[in-house]
Amino acid sequence: MKLQQKKAFVKRLLQSSVVGDVPTWPPYFLSSILPLLPYLPVSHFRQLTSQQLAPLMELLGNSSLDGVRGRHVLRTLLSKRKNLTGDDLLRLGVLACYMDPADLGLYLHDSAMSSALWQQLSHCISKGLISASGRLSSWLIPAVSAKLNISSMASSDLSALGGLLPHLGTSFLLSLPSQQLQEILSEPGLHRYSPAQAFQILSKITENSNLTVDGLCSLKRLHAGLFPAVLSALQWSDISQEAHCLCWRAMLTDLKPGHRAMLYSAVQEALHRDSRNITQQVNCLFPFVPLRKLMQTMSGETTWRGIGTYRDAQWSPQQAQFLFKKIREYKNITSKELRYLGVIAGGVSCDVLRLWINSTGFTELLQTLSELPGVMRPALRKCIVEILRKQADLDLGALSSGFAATLPVTMIENLPNTSIRAILSYIQSHFVEFLKLPRYKQTNLAEKAIAELGPSLAKGKVDGNLLDILGPLLPFLDRDSLAQVDRRALALRLEDMRMFCIPKEALRDISGILTQKELFGDPSKWEVMDVEHLGRLVFALSAKQINSIPLTVLNKDIVEQVLAGQRRWQDSVVGEVCVSRCTDQNYHRQQTQILLRGIVKARSRRTKVPVPSCADIRGTFPSAWTSTQLRRMSLDELKECMEVLGQDSSLSSEQRRSLWGKLKQSFSPVRELRADQVLELGSVLTEMGDRELQETNLTHPAVLAHLGTLTQWSPQKMRAVVLGVMRKCRLKAEHLSFVDLATFGHLLCGLSSSEIRRLGPYNLSVAVVFLRELSMPCSEQQMEALTSHLSRPEAFGPVSAWGPEIFTEIGTLAAGLPDMALSALLREQVEGLIPEAVALMSPQKMAVVFSALQLSWLSAEQAWAVTEAQWAELDPEQRHAVGLARYEGDVLLELRGRNSAPTVLNSFSLCPLALWLLLQQLI
Repeated sequence: MKLQQKKAFVKRLLQSSVVGDVPTWPPYFLSSILPLLPYLPVSHFRQLTSQQLAPLMELLGNSSLDGVRGRHVLRTLLSKRKNLTGDDLLRLGVLACYMDPADLGLYLHDSAMSSALWQQLSHCISKGLISASGRLSSWLIPAVSAKLNISSMASSDLSALGGLLPHLGTSFLLSLPSQQLQEILSEPGLHRYSPAQAFQILSKITENSNLTVDGLCSLKRLHAGLFPAVLSALQWSDISQEAHCLCWRAMLTDLKPGHRAMLYSAVQEALHRDSRNITQQVNCLFPFVPLRKLMQTMSGETTWRGIGTYRDAQWSPQQAQFLFKKIREYKNITSKELRYLGVIAGGVSCDVLRLWINSTGFTELLQTLSELPGVMRPALRKCIVEILRKQADLDLGALSSGFAATLPVTMIENLPNTSIRAILSYIQSHFVEFLKLPRYKQTNLAEKAIAELGPSLAKGKVDGNLLDILGPLLPFLDRDSLAQVDRRALALRLEDMRMFCIPKEALRDISGILTQKELFGDPSKWEVMDVEHLGRLVFALSAKQINSIPLTVLNKDIVEQVLAGQRRWQDSVVGEVCVSRCTDQNYHRQQTQILLRGIVKARSRRTKVPVPSCADIRGTFPSAWTSTQLRRMSLDELKECMEVLGQDSSLSSEQRRSLWGKLKQSFSPVRELRADQVLELGSVLTEMGDRELQETNLTHPAVLAHLGTLTQWSPQKMRAVVLGVMRKCRLKAEHLSFVDLATFGHLLCGLSSSEIRRLGPYNLSVAVVFLRELSMPCSEQQMEALTSHLSRPEAFGPVSAWGPEIFTEIGTLAAGLPDMALSALLREQVEGLIPEAVALMSPQKMAVVFSALQLSWLSAEQAWAVTEAQWAELDPEQRHAVGLARYEGDVLLELRGRNSAPTVLNSFSLCPLALWLLLQQLI
C-alpha cells in the first residue's frame, strides 16, 4: 500500500468497533498489523503499554518508526534501564537513534560497542530519521572518523554513510580519489555541502579528472562552490540535448547571481568555439539570455521566421514582451496568429488585446493565454480581469484552473461548480501558487472547498472526512469555520498538520484549538511527550503560551527536536514560500527565544549564565547565544563549529564581532587566509577590520560570488573589500565585465558614485538580469548612479523610452530611479515594475513621486507589496488607489480591508479621484 493508503486504513481501523480500544489489542493482532503501526496516530500509539510493546521491540527496531513513536517505545520499555550493553543497543535497531544524544555520546566512547552503534546511527541519518548536524554529531563524527579505514572502503560503503559525509570534514573527503568522490557525490540525496566544502571538492575534481557537463549536472550539491576554472575545464558535449536542459534550467535558476553569470558566460564561450549561434541552438537556454543581448540579435523578422523554434522556449515575461513587440513591428498579426506564438503570446500588451475583444474566438484566445506555461505577468492578468468584468458574455468557465484561482472574489462567485472543483483540485497540487495569493483570496478558496466538497458542515462540524479533503487548506479557513473543526478528528491528523503552512492571521485560532482540553490543554501542564507530539506546531502557540511551558519539559533534546523539525519544514518548497509570504518573522524569532530560554539563559539568580559547547550550538543555532556567551567559548569548540557559525545569517553585528575577535587568533596573519577559509568564515568575515579586509586576498571568483550574496555588510566594510580586490587585481571600474559586476552582487555598493558612473554601461545592462532580485544596500546617490548609467545609449537608452520589459528586466534596481523619472512614468511603464522594486522604495519617495492615478495602475501583486511604512506616508487619495488595486476593483472588499473602513453609505463622500475610480469599476 502507498503511504496515504496506510494512513487511511489505520483511521478506518480505529473507527471499527470490532477491534476495540488500543490498550486491549493482543500481541498477535499487533504483530499482524506491524507494517501499519508507524502510521497509527501518535495519540493512539501512546496508549500502547509495556506489555504490548515488549514482544515487538526487535520488530519495531527494524521498522521505519519515527522519532515521536520511537521515543515512546524507549520511555515505556527502558525508563528504568540506564546501563545498556552492546547487544541491547543492537537489538534496539532504529530505536537506538532516538536516545538522548548525550547518552549516546557515552556509548560512542565505549570501544566495545562503538562500531555497531555508529553504523546504526549512520543508517538513521541516511534514512532521514535523525539529523546529522545536531548535538549528536559532536560525539558521532569523532567516533566514525576514528574507525573508518578509507583506503579499504568501497564506494557503496561510503555511500551508505550518506548524510554523515558533509560532517566528516573536508580533509576526510579530500583524501578520497577524485573519481570515487564524483561517484559518491553524484548519488541522489538532500544532504548539503557548505560553500567551503563544495569549493574544495570541485577544485580537486577539476584538477584530477576530466569533468564533463553531465558530471557537473550530477554534482548538484557542489554548485555552491562553482568558479570559472571549473566551467572552462569542462568537457563540453552537445549542450542542446534535451537531457541537459533540466540541469541548465535548475542551475541558471537556483544559483547565486555571480555563479549564474559565470555559467552563462561559459556556455556562450563554448557555443562560440563551436561556431554556433546562441539564437539557433539550445532552446532551453533562451530564457536566460540577458534582454540587452536579445535586443542585439532578435529582430521581428528573425523571430517570426523562426517561430516554430522560438514558440516553445520558456521565455521570461520581459523577453516575451520584447519579442512580441518586435513581431508586431514587423507584421500586423491577427488574433488567430497570436495563438501560434506559444509562450511569446504572453508578451501581448493590453492595448493590442483590447483591439480583438469583438473578434470571433476571443474567448478561446483568452483560454489560450490562461493556459500558457509559467506564471502570467501581473499586468496581463489585470488586463484580462478588466476585460472579463466589462464583457459579461465571455465564458469564465473556459479559463484554465490556474488562472481562475487568481480571479477576484466576486468573479469566482460567478463560476460554475465544475470550475470551482477544478480550481480546488489545482490548488491542492500547486499549493505554492495558492500561498502567493492575498490572504482574503486564500480564505475565500478554503471556504469554497467546504461549500463545494463538504456537505457534512450542515451538521455543524468540520469532520474527519472534510479535514482530509481540506488538507493544507485548513489553517486558511475563517474563524467561524475553524471553530467548527472536530477536535478528535483533528487529533488523528496532527502529523499531517505539522507540515501545513499556518499563516500569521490564523495563529490565534489554531493555538486556541490546540490548547483545548480535547487536544493538549493548558501548556503550563504539558509533559515532554506533548511537546514531542506537537513538534514544530509549538510555533502555532502565542509567545505567552510558549513561556508557560515548564522548563523541565523544554530540555535540550526536546528543544532540538522542535527546531530540527522547523528547519526541515522550512527547507521544503512549501515551507520556504510560507516563511517569506505568510509568516511574521520577527514574531517567530521572539517565539524561538522564549522556547530556548531554559537553555541559553541562567535558570535562576544563583546559577551562572551557560557557556555553550559546540554540541549546544548544533542543538540550537549560533545566534541563539549572546555575544558574551560566544566570546567565552573555548577556541577549540569554536573551530569545531566554524562552518555552522559562518552560515548563520541571523547573527547580529555584535555577535559576529565577538566571534571574529576570538577566531582571528587561529587565522593570523589574515593576509594568508586561503579561499576555503574565507568561505568557511562566511558572515563572520563581515566584521573584520577595514585594514584586515583590504589585506585579505578576496579576489577568487568563488569567494567574491559568496561574499556578494551576504547582506550583513556595512557601507564602510563593502568599500574596504572593493578597494582591496580592485587593487590586488589592478582593475579599474571601467574594466569590470558583466560577470565581475554580477559576482560583486551587494558589494557593488562598495563603489563610489563616481566609480559607478565609470562602469561600462553595456556590461551593466547585461549584468542586471543577474542582479535584478537583490536588495542592494546602496545609498540613494549610488542607486541613482546605477540607474542613470542604464539610461545611457550603450545600455537601454533614456528612461522615457523604456518599455515595461526593461523595468521588469532591471528588477529591484528600478527602485533607485530618480524622483523625476518615476513621477513621469506612464501606465505601461508602471506595470513593468516588479513588486520587490515597489517594496524597496523609501516611504517618502513613494508618497512624493507617485500620484493617486499612477498608484491606481498598480497590479494586485504590486499593491500588496506596498509596505506598512509606505502606506503610512500616503495621503487618503493615494491609499484609496492602492486599496482598490489590492482588491482588484472589489469596492466593498477594499472598504472592508481598510484599518478604519467607512460604511458603504459613506462612500459617496469619497474624494473626486476616488469617486472616479469607483465609477470606472461600475461601468
